[in-house]
Amino acid sequence: MFPKILQKVATFLVAISLSYCLVEAQKSRSLEFPQQNPPSISRIVTDIKETPFKSGEMLMAPTTQYSHGDPTALEQQNLEFINQARANPVEEGIRLANTTDQAVQNAYTFFNIDKTLFQSQFANYPAKGPLAFNALLIQSARGHSVDMRDNQFEGHSGSNSSTVQQRINLAGYTGWSGIGENVFSYAQSIWHAHAGFNVDWGADNQVTLGHRKNIMNFEGAQYREVGIGIYSVQQPSQVGPLVVTQNFGLKGTTKFVTGVVYKDLNNNNFYDPGEGLVGVHVMPANGTFYAVTSTSGGYAIPFTSSGSMTITASGGEVPIPIVRNAQLSIDNVKVDFILGQGNFTPNVVLNLPSNNSDEAEAAITFQWYPGQGATQYQFEISESVTFTTLLGQPFVTTDTSRTVTGLVNGKTYYWRVRANGPTGWSQYSTVYSVRRYSIPEKVVMVYPMDKEVLSQNSVLLTWVKNKVPTTKYWVEVSTDEYMDEPIISDSTKNDTTRLADNLQPGTYYWWVSAKNEIDWTYAGFDDIQTFVINAPGTPTTLVTPPSEFVSQNGKIPLSWTPLPMNSTPVSYKVFVANNIEFTDPYTVTLSSAQYQYENQTNGTYYWKVENNANGAMGSVSETRMFTISIPTSVGNTIDGIQIGDVVPNPATSSSSIQMNNSVPFTGTIQILDAQGNIKGVLDASSFGTGTQTILIPTNNLSSGVYFVRIQHPNGMIMKKFIVTN
Repeated sequence: MFPKILQKVATFLVAISLSYCLVEAQKSRSLEFPQQNPPSISRIVTDIKETPFKSGEMLMAPTTQYSHGDPTALEQQNLEFINQARANPVEEGIRLANTTDQAVQNAYTFFNIDKTLFQSQFANYPAKGPLAFNALLIQSARGHSVDMRDNQFEGHSGSNSSTVQQRINLAGYTGWSGIGENVFSYAQSIWHAHAGFNVDWGADNQVTLGHRKNIMNFEGAQYREVGIGIYSVQQPSQVGPLVVTQNFGLKGTTKFVTGVVYKDLNNNNFYDPGEGLVGVHVMPANGTFYAVTSTSGGYAIPFTSSGSMTITASGGEVPIPIVRNAQLSIDNVKVDFILGQGNFTPNVVLNLPSNNSDEAEAAITFQWYPGQGATQYQFEISESVTFTTLLGQPFVTTDTSRTVTGLVNGKTYYWRVRANGPTGWSQYSTVYSVRRYSIPEKVVMVYPMDKEVLSQNSVLLTWVKNKVPTTKYWVEVSTDEYMDEPIISDSTKNDTTRLADNLQPGTYYWWVSAKNEIDWTYAGFDDIQTFVINAPGTPTTLVTPPSEFVSQNGKIPLSWTPLPMNSTPVSYKVFVANNIEFTDPYTVTLSSAQYQYENQTNGTYYWKVENNANGAMGSVSETRMFTISIPTSVGNTIDGIQIGDVVPNPATSSSSIQMNNSVPFTGTIQILDAQGNIKGVLDASSFGTGTQTILIPTNNLSSGVYFVRIQHPNGMIMKKFIVTN
């Protein structure tokens, strides 16, 4: 059976595609939190194999180049934020608390972050040495970020169930004594990602502070190396705009001199994307290793000695050698080489699309970072990595983007940009590649609906026209769930219907695939749908609750009219789902005509009941809808009314809440328990202007969590309080 399935998959030449189907508009994700419970693993390693250092070489100029990988400008900036925090925890707490980034401040409000508390915590953390990039850790971090980007999730378990330990080992970073991982799939910017990790917002995160421990190392493994993988995600998407993975590592006793060589174009004395200088030689006076700065301007050099060390940066865009003196210690050391703002033309750093990315559309917008002092940019695109022939003429613009149309599906294109400025044209940027690659999306099947029961023996199978231009559709119908011996297998369809006739009573399985000039899409066995051909039966009549019922405690009593005794029903099957198509529904089979459904997750739900009065399941009721709306939100505000907190809290018999109205209003003030049940009404329905004190009687309330709910014509405000009777 299964070999035949594999044969069919091979016939399709399966290429699993990204799903671009979004059922609603893109929502702001600035209030998301990093994935909780970040891994941090320590172990004892006895067989330590260090990078070899020869004693004689410690007195000579280094001869071996060491590479920390090729981090992007965004990855380098993220590391600079981390190392700034480790160097001075006190200032980090102040910096995080006083940030003017609105997305970060909104997160503080949403997650009820106590800024005074976390400043005092940072004030007590010890300073730590900087982290150095490691090429293998960058590889593992980028791989996981690509997985989360492509499969639209946030988590420490990969889409193939891989663990951080497996991913880091697979990248080749073995023999470690400590590793850790932070992930955030909804970062709005590099600073937003850093603040999310180091403040560690989110209810569970604020308790465990696992992301902060990985960065600040105030307990646990004392990391020396890191790999960061950051990918920009073009919107709309269920993740992004940035997907961030940080992999931390500790291995052996080797330490690193690390830092960045950059032109401080905006004079803020801090590294920003577009400022790094590539190809600069960073040479210690002696030892084994030297470094050449990577694309982002960063470098790392292993060392084992201690004491004072002279380090020189030269070459590339450094006009004259810069000499720094480093004091080597038992930890990593940071040595930056900063060129002040000058009269020069900066190199260009590319932004989007990411290098080696796949893009579905025939029109792609290419973007790069602005360079201070640049007056023009020249954009080039070619089908050759050597740019021997160009796609059109070189395009000169003052903008930092260029949209190219008519890109051919299946082809790879290469692009680069250079800048013009005070000293003429700069060198070309690093070359990025992008492939136009689009196969049809998963086919959306319309009729019959999944698990639909039909009484006729002829069915017009119907599906939605694919968003991606297609050449053919392939529809199959089978009487077995593995699609081994289809009774219909038609790969010639160029419209969106196929008649299936002369069907006998029973269950049928069907699926549809679509093809374009590259390949077939593959619906996958999880997407096979079923329908039932059945003799007409007696459908179930629903009784309660009525459609559009709202539950404030998550308990919904479902009931329906029992079938007549002569129908001799064996059972009823209840379906509940969060979508009207009943995809992945909750089901229960029972003999009675009532059932209490419970769910503590707010949302809109649909339900129906199927009976087997005619001896086989298939007679289905109408579909009704209900909503679960358990009041749990607190701290809301409405224009024209100011509400204080419940005082005292925990509440006493004399507790109260103050309300200041700028305009009179008609509404209600209620007490609710944690399940949303109304426990009392506090006052009249009309309220005048000015300050009013509302008494809160708690004598008849048992101990627990409660809410004061003020219903105003413009919205609702809720204040949480605790009763300890």
